[in-house]
Amino acid sequence: MSSNLKLVVKGLGMSTCARRVFTTCEETGTPYEISPVNFATGEHKSEAYREKYQPFGVIPVLIDGDFQVYESRAICRYVANAYDREGKLYPADPKTRALVDQWVDVSATNYGVVDQLVGEAKFKPMFGRGDPDPVKVQELEGKVKEVFGILDKHFAKGSQYFVGNTVTIADIAFAPYTEYLVDLPQYKNLLDEFPNFKAWWTRFSSRPSWQKVRTLQ
Repeated sequence: MSSNLKLVVKGLGMSTCARRVFTTCEETGTPYEISPVNFATGEHKSEAYREKYQPFGVIPVLIDGDFQVYESRAICRYVANAYDREGKLYPADPKTRALVDQWVDVSATNYGVVDQLVGEAKFKPMFGRGDPDPVKVQELEGKVKEVFGILDKHFAKGSQYFVGNTVTIADIAFAPYTEYLVDLPQYKNLLDEFPNFKAWWTRFSSRPSWQKVRTLQ
């Protein structure tokens, strides 16, 4: 563990990926500060940023003393390993950890349709890239409902969180895009069709860590 007193996160408060990192820090009680990246000027795509922080030109990047790591899920694993004294967010037991990794991976693969729908319905108009494509939106809505149905069946088995009854980085991995989707007026009642998954979201989104992070801009 680094002796550095505060982690530095290169990113933005509203960034979905950065919010995974902020939430992990909040859950572990790890002090951090946000070092804003200027998207308006294209700072993240500059040669200097790519050379010093992230060769692919994206956020977030974690700086812990003389150590740096990028990719939000990798950062969450690092923070949990280094700073979660209770070992709950990323359990050491091989079987439990494998299940956490399984769901973290699902958040990056199968759950990507949620990311895509948020991108089309929210971020596309927000960043002046035009109106949402209704054909694409309809197609993505069908895929999202299919994924939500699978997750609903998972939670119907009785666990409060993705792996057992304790929050892990698996839950954190799903949170940012879920929040942005259900915050859209046209999708505010979408989870009503999936009561078990909705119960998970109600439980997780009420946690103090997420209540703080969701207000970051």
